[in-house]
Amino acid sequence: GKEEKIAAVHQGWEVNGKRVRLKNKRHFVHEGNQPFWEAFEDFLIENFEYDPTIHKLVINGDGANWITTCRDYFKDRAFFSLDRFHVAREIRSLFRHHPRYRPIRKALASYDYEKLLTELNSAVGTLE
Repeated sequence: GKEEKIAAVHQGWEVNGKRVRLKNKRHFVHEGNQPFWEAFEDFLIENFEYDPTIHKLVINGDGANWITTCRDYFKDRAFFSLDRFHVAREIRSLFRHHPRYRPIRKALASYDYEKLLTELNSAVGTLE
């Protein structure tokens, strides 16, 4: 079948107690013959007052080739990040039976990136 390419776009988030709300969330559905990232940039210009000479993008995804090609298109105007769901899934698949798995998972859940990196560095040296 055909894979639909869709991007959720927002301009940050607001914390309200324990809840988070994305600011100005919109969806881009790729249609037509224009390459995805070129069409996406046009969408940003038309809908978000995006200026490629000023603004930098954070592109979060699952690591699929069509998503990571954003690095080729945007060069230094964008940063690609593997999304949290897929980071957690990879950690689970690698460390599920490791004694450091619980502290790793706890650091990820609490957004403590320094502790997460320390735990991962510690655990990596003891993987089979």
